[in-house]
Amino acid sequence: MKNPLVSVLLPVYNRERVNKCIDSVLAQSFTDFELLIIDNASTDHTVDVIRTYKDKRIRLVINEKNIGQTGSLNKGLDLAKGKYIARIDSDDLMLENRLKMQVAYMEEHPECGFCGSMIRNITEDDVISKPLNLCVSDEGLRLFQGVSSCIYHPAVMYRTEILHDNGIYYDTTLKIAEDYEIWDRLLKVTKGYNIPEVLTLYRVGDNKDSVRFRDVKSEEYFEIRTRICKEDMRMKYALESIKYEKKKKKTLLDCYRIYRCLNRYLNDNMSTGHSDYTSLRSCVYSRIYMSCALENEAAYAVLLQKLFSFYSKMKYGD
Repeated sequence: MKNPLVSVLLPVYNRERVNKCIDSVLAQSFTDFELLIIDNASTDHTVDVIRTYKDKRIRLVINEKNIGQTGSLNKGLDLAKGKYIARIDSDDLMLENRLKMQVAYMEEHPECGFCGSMIRNITEDDVISKPLNLCVSDEGLRLFQGVSSCIYHPAVMYRTEILHDNGIYYDTTLKIAEDYEIWDRLLKVTKGYNIPEVLTLYRVGDNKDSVRFRDVKSEEYFEIRTRICKEDMRMKYALESIKYEKKKKKTLLDCYRIYRCLNRYLNDNMSTGHSDYTSLRSCVYSRIYMSCALENEAAYAVLLQKLFSFYSKMKYGD
């Protein structure tokens, strides 16, 4: 058989409910793909669930020992047969036309090495949120990186050639932020894009690594973001903000400095008429709220949370 055009890379570990994810992949309107599942030495019945599927597009690889999420991802990058590699995580869902739309964009734009999409959060009880918007253009993605990860990892599609030609693999020293770090290296050698439609449902819940390893996530995030900001003069104000954001207890003056720096970063780098301005502004103000209210151990931070909640209800009605 000829190689498929797309390899869907799905790492899994102890996720017996992986069937929901697999079903969403097999239901794609685009059919020229392999589903490459890397089981990271699961100790429950995950492999048994996967083996109930008889679809010939499924290729199951079982690790002899647990090599970590990034280790499994790198193994998948080497084993993938497709011209493109589409990521999905075991608790997330693809919408029906995701592969079709991403392949169409990548085929029409050979200068683009990777692309993502808009997403919606979905809870453990399958309650779906409003769309979460990211910057779309390559320029917007680069500026977004100065504040946060510019693409949701389970929504990305890579051009396999770009990864192999540049020796780009996931950094195995990272536990949580391997996606944020790999976008930085990819943007040094190629262009990125986010399709402005929701194509992936991103599962949120207490079992996610990003919740269980909150401190590790924060440490890795600031380390990567600092490196990104140091390499681009446009990000000098975002870099200045980091030294205040990293404080466990922030004074009101610290909060003012964070607001001033990030607001300056936004206004100095993107005009209000830019198509990505609203998304970048939303990211900047979300980072201000997260840092000053949610990630602030000062006693008054609770008041900031209540004020923000009241303002949000008044403005958006939720």
